[in-house]
Amino acid sequence: MEKYSNLKKGSKIIGYELGSDYIKVWMKNETNPTNFTVESEGLDRIEIMKSLAQQGYGLQRYIDKRSRTVSY
Repeated sequence: MEKYSNLKKGSKIIGYELGSDYIKVWMKNETNPTNFTVESEGLDRIEIMKSLAQQGYGLQRYIDKRSRTVSY
């Protein structure tokens, strides 16, 4: 797991793991990561999420607004 930089300091995300066709995201107070895959999200969304994770900014907002996997 890579530590998420959380540059704005408001994210629930604490870490992530990147794969060729997935991103796993660890949230505060969650035991297991949330898995986002090309199958569940589509290639374009996964690539955007990977980029945001590496930048350390905007991933939480993107997941909240765009993800097909997570619904609060």
